[in-house]
Amino acid sequence: MIERIEVLSREELLLQTLTDLIRAVVATGTANYNPVIAEVYAEFTRELMVGQAEAAMGLAYPESLLRQAGDAIERRVQERLGEIRFNLSRYKEGVAKALKVPAKEVLALQEDLKQARRQDEIPMYGPNEYGEHTPFWISEVGLKRSEIQALVALPDDRQCYLDFGQIAEDCTRRGEWFPFELIVQDSSIGELVFVVDQNGSIQIHTDNFPAEALSRVRNILKYIAGKIYVEPVSDDSEWVDM
Repeated sequence: MIERIEVLSREELLLQTLTDLIRAVVATGTANYNPVIAEVYAEFTRELMVGQAEAAMGLAYPESLLRQAGDAIERRVQERLGEIRFNLSRYKEGVAKALKVPAKEVLALQEDLKQARRQDEIPMYGPNEYGEHTPFWISEVGLKRSEIQALVALPDDRQCYLDFGQIAEDCTRRGEWFPFELIVQDSSIGELVFVVDQNGSIQIHTDNFPAEALSRVRNILKYIAGKIYVEPVSDDSEWVDM
């Protein structure tokens, strides 16, 4: 079982997938419309639109939201392709038509988020924690004046890996690939299930947890994140797949 896996954001996964698909199509020499490329392009566009809304970038019209996402995709794909040239215009046009209604919904979400921030209902991310290997932060999911529904740990923006070997003695891992589950048996709370995704997030649902249990779970999450997030090493031969 693989013990060390690179953390990849959903955006990076979609970018890699789209770029690999384009390279494969170019290699075959076909100019036909590729529905798989169209689907990945559409999903990438959705992901960027949601990111823009969460960042409250102030794009007033669906067309602006779609255009900015499309321009970003074209730029990032071309950077990866290098000297390979591939025209994404027809995919961009088709996705812009198909996602016009979702773009309006994303803009509505953006307004809701702005309003919630003005009313101080959305908790800010906590300060960076410093684990054994690399920094990370822990955030709370839930409105400020209501119960905390989940705790989420994420590494900071620098490149890092998930090294499951670091926590092998502390918890049990379930699953062959993402999302993994890390099972911790706690003497006072019982079984705790932490879910690990490929973007590096480690989350646990905390609905109805009393304050003392929530504090204990936060400390356990901090401990796991502090050990499992590691920086890249120059010599991959130091790592062994188990």
